[in-house]
Amino acid sequence: MFAHELRKLRHRAGSPTYRAMARHAPFSAPTLSAAAAGERLPSLPVALAYAAACGGEAAHWEERWRAAASSEPAAAEEQGTAGAPYPGLARFEPGDPLYGRDELTDDVRELTRRHRFAAVVGASGSGKSSLLRASLIPALRTDSGTPLAVIRVLTPGEHPARTHRELLTPSTEPDAGGDTMIVVDQFEEVFALCHDPAERAEFIDLLLAACDPASRLRVLVAVRADFFGRCAEHHALALALRDATVLVGPMAPAQLREAIVGPASAERLVVERALTARLVAEVVDEPGGLPLMSHALLEVWRRRRGRTLTLAAYEAIGGIQGAGPVGRPAAATGRQDAVFTGPSCEGCGRLMAFSPDSRTFAHQSGPTTVSVHPHGSLLQVSDLVGISLDDRSVTVSRSSAAGETIEVGKLKGDPAWSTVYRKRDGSVVATAPDGRFLTELGQSVEPESGRARRVLRGESVVATADYSPDGQYLAMADFFGRVTLWDGAGRRRLAVLAPGADGGLPQPALAFSADSRSVAVGSPDGSVRMWSTEDPGSQGAPLPAADGPVLALAFAAQDSRLRVTTPYTAVRTYPLAPSLAAAAVCSRSRGGLSKNEWQAHLPDVGYRTVC
Repeated sequence: MFAHELRKLRHRAGSPTYRAMARHAPFSAPTLSAAAAGERLPSLPVALAYAAACGGEAAHWEERWRAAASSEPAAAEEQGTAGAPYPGLARFEPGDPLYGRDELTDDVRELTRRHRFAAVVGASGSGKSSLLRASLIPALRTDSGTPLAVIRVLTPGEHPARTHRELLTPSTEPDAGGDTMIVVDQFEEVFALCHDPAERAEFIDLLLAACDPASRLRVLVAVRADFFGRCAEHHALALALRDATVLVGPMAPAQLREAIVGPASAERLVVERALTARLVAEVVDEPGGLPLMSHALLEVWRRRRGRTLTLAAYEAIGGIQGAGPVGRPAAATGRQDAVFTGPSCEGCGRLMAFSPDSRTFAHQSGPTTVSVHPHGSLLQVSDLVGISLDDRSVTVSRSSAAGETIEVGKLKGDPAWSTVYRKRDGSVVATAPDGRFLTELGQSVEPESGRARRVLRGESVVATADYSPDGQYLAMADFFGRVTLWDGAGRRRLAVLAPGADGGLPQPALAFSADSRSVAVGSPDGSVRMWSTEDPGSQGAPLPAADGPVLALAFAAQDSRLRVTTPYTAVRTYPLAPSLAAAAVCSRSRGGLSKNEWQAHLPDVGYRTVC
């Protein structure tokens, strides 16, 4: 047993304490202790660090680790979502605890007390449906201030008046002691799906009857922000909503942390602090980011280590965007929602991927099956990664403690999966924009053919990495904090951005700007620097030091701001305005610097025209 051999090695080394071993390894004492506990095979970097701290030879212990990994039983089929603390792209339902929305729930409940007809307005993905179903409805049922006879929930659909006429009448139950509350979710369907103006007007008039107290009705509608303007097309509807609207905005950092940690804690799970910080930095101020966050957390939960949701698993799925591209228009449905419930995709489950042209999409149809439209294929799959450019294949990935298996399934012809890559090269640490996988041992894997190629030659084990959005650059950091910038193929090292430290420190945070022209590096000592990818050989531009180790970085608002997260400050924003700085230089220099002036003031930066 591998763990037993590690314990024997430590005994032969004089039984040093794990705290003493951690001083000579880039991992904490608890991580090293867990490696020898025997509950599961440690990752290769942890095993090698453990061996090195006890005087073991790296090559020998790498060979022993690979032998132990190859002898482990094959990973079981991916589990379903039963017991998952996060719904993924699905909405929360009554009975599901909704965290981080208590204040907003109180605001909406107060709105329904003051107005018989009211609206909740928010961007797509802001969590309106979950707010109504999982938080507001339970609150209304226990609200003694405004007793309700019954609460009915509906979505308009293509024929709202014809379908829901009977529901828009007060309860006739003998013991009904209050008004009937009608909750209309996805009210925008009145405009998007109902193509008969007369039926649309009739349905709206039926709802507006609630404005009369004698109707014994109350109505609350949830409408997407980009359709709110169309409510003005109906004069009476516009008047009813003039002072009876609550806007659902993005969650504050503290609310996001509650939404991330709360569901896991309720199931006695632990979310790594670094993962929470990364998610908060990437989702804060993004109105439509909640479904993506929930989807990413569900995928991380599938890859949890014991009872811990890890940042490594999050990075392995490619982060918020890599967990599954969603929210793009799909010709197969004509809808833009993250979860498809339209007539042409009735009963669709969790959305898993779009093709690049948006004409093909895949959704979960069972615990271990995926349906692909419009091909109609039903495929056995674990983790869907992407759909090929020609719509001919999809790619999946299966992770285990012993390594990574990447498989490809054909959409046309025999819909059977074939394993195209199965090696013990560690977990995936980054995914390129074209779908290539980078493993922690420096293997670049083509998603279509499964061909693996050694990249980042001369570097140590990859702790974290990030591809630029255009795929032209790759930044990587090893477990000693050394940060290097490479071309997108990983063949040519362009610069060493940070030298690292012999003692081993927490890994740096990396982020590229949306235009791929800048890369930021946050260090464990709190320092933050930015480099131009066009001139990475410079010393980089320093930003004000953070108040602790930098856990996560993220560019936002068209690259005009850099968000920095530390253990002590959820999000700290640095304004970035390179265009303004360039304009100021050009104005003061009356057209730009000459080559001699440039060399005098910027000797480490290659000359170029900036004005």
